[in-house]
Amino acid sequence: MIKNSINKLIKNVTFVVFDLETTGLSYKHHKIVEVAAIKMKNGKVLKEYETLIWVNYIPYEATCIHGITADMVKNAPDLETVSRHFRRFTKGCILVGHNVRRFDMQFANKHFKIKLDHPHIDTIDLSKLHSPFARWHSLDDVIKRLFGRIVKKGRHTAMTDAKLTLKIFKVFLKKGGFKTLQDLEDY
Repeated sequence: MIKNSINKLIKNVTFVVFDLETTGLSYKHHKIVEVAAIKMKNGKVLKEYETLIWVNYIPYEATCIHGITADMVKNAPDLETVSRHFRRFTKGCILVGHNVRRFDMQFANKHFKIKLDHPHIDTIDLSKLHSPFARWHSLDDVIKRLFGRIVKKGRHTAMTDAKLTLKIFKVFLKKGGFKTLQDLEDY
């Protein structure tokens, strides 16, 4: 989760909630086609970043999930450009994502050169803390548990998923009573 954290008040920490859409599930063999990130401090959104990324091929199966086609990315910036922007956008921030440890951080490490030990929080861990007896902790399951509904419009687009993750992150911070980064680290 958060490595080498300090006893800093959460309200003074800048978080970047992010999500990626990819051409497949393997960070070793697949590419990132979309990234969205929301910078937040003290519960307020400071800035958003969203872009498609040029790739030469998007499998039909991936398009069926996120709706991104090769035609949509043909004029998008290349990976190197997006990588530079993303690293600049996230510099000095704690990354937050849903299933970030198993998925997004692996892709961000390989493709954006974000170190795996970059401070990050996985909202799946917070979901398990908040609902320890729940069987499932997917983003849809957590949204349904917290808000009584499932979001269908825009799901599996990077910005929609980042906004949903931000929403649940704020709830978990409040319900967990976390005041400092150390509180999050200690749970």
